[in-house]
Amino acid sequence: MPELSPKLRDASKADPAVASLFTSEVVFTGIDGWPVTGLVGHRSGIMEVASTDDVDRYLRGLSLDDVDYVKCMFDGKPGGGQRLPKAALEMIIAAAHEAGTKVLVHIATGTDMREAVLAGADCIEHSPSRAIPAT
Repeated sequence: MPELSPKLRDASKADPAVASLFTSEVVFTGIDGWPVTGLVGHRSGIMEVASTDDVDRYLRGLSLDDVDYVKCMFDGKPGGGQRLPKAALEMIIAAAHEAGTKVLVHIATGTDMREAVLAGADCIEHSPSRAIPAT
């Protein structure tokens, strides 16, 4: 992932006429989930998760001090790949919030959206392709 220049980042924070720029070098996804299969070569910052044990291992070696948000690819990938486990999403959101960091959650379905919101997501990326279940 390209590094955002400090000069550009500072300008976006100081001048309301300049677009706000945010960075995340931290992306959680399911095993073989999106965007892992879409990347050729560079996978830095992408953490494939099968369980809360994986989340715990990643969080122990991770600093959230230099990121604006954490991104979770909750819905897996188009045509295959594992969905990020719900318990893992909840654990990631709790840890990020404890560190004062927001969490963006990439969803595809109404169920994804409902579960992400209930888990405490700060932002939902994309809209569901199916109705959002009431329960």
